[in-house]
Amino acid sequence: MPNGFGLAFAENLTVFVPLAAKGDKLLVKIIQTKGKTAFAEIVEILEPSPDRTEPRCPYFGRCGGCNFQQLNYQAQLNAKIAIVRDCLTRIGKINYEKDIPIIASPKDYEYR
Repeated sequence: MPNGFGLAFAENLTVFVPLAAKGDKLLVKIIQTKGKTAFAEIVEILEPSPDRTEPRCPYFGRCGGCNFQQLNYQAQLNAKIAIVRDCLTRIGKINYEKDIPIIASPKDYEYR
């Protein structure tokens, strides 16, 4: 989920969906297509993921400052680990199968 994008596959396209959560069932609208890649926006959340939560910030989704507020804190940590693992594999060509430790903040919000 780089940059907070959800990833889906439909009709031979890889579809990136901002503000999605892993496990969401969504109705989306494709807004741009480049080859076999598409970018979509959420029209409706048909069935929310168990990882989805209501963002606290009233500007979330508009300002672009946060990528993961739609996820509960544990899902945010898991997404960040997945990004590191993906970078090691895809960019670094390193098959790192061990756990990647992460130090969680004692606060879910306002920890920067």
